[in-house]
Amino acid sequence: MVQADSTMARQIAEAASEFERKRTGHGPESVSVVLSGDTLVITLHGALTPAEKLLAKTAEGAAEFVFQSMRDAVKGDPLATLGGALLRPKLRAVRRRADWREFGGALLLGVNGVAVIAHGRSDARATYNAVRVARDAVDRQVVATIAAAVPSPAGQRKSEHKSAPLVT
Repeated sequence: MVQADSTMARQIAEAASEFERKRTGHGPESVSVVLSGDTLVITLHGALTPAEKLLAKTAEGAAEFVFQSMRDAVKGDPLATLGGALLRPKLRAVRRRADWREFGGALLLGVNGVAVIAHGRSDARATYNAVRVARDAVDRQVVATIAAAVPSPAGQRKSEHKSAPLVT
């Protein structure tokens, strides 16, 4: 069984790498695959070009810079600290709306199952939220809803397979 899982993991890694190469014109540096029961985790390492990394970091970096700058600005000033304390609940709400970790990931459409694409820098909170996104998609029957709304291509039979969440 371990050998079969190892072979399957290698095949999945090769397929994911090839898919990324065809989709973007370049493949990841490496691919990690973890199979556990009904769960599959795929991680693409080094999949972004330097320009893509810069673009992704720009928005995140700007938000982190603004919030850190606000914290630094009130240090040592009692009146500013009081004002910051009064604003804290509202600022936390804004931060949650701007924090990529709160979203966890986005659903990957076009697969017969639930797949969530998560950020490469995902920490425990982001991973928790990515799993939440997958769970919500299963609970809300997103795959069945999309399958019912989109006609199946001629000659293809709809799969009756009920898949487990897939988080990448």
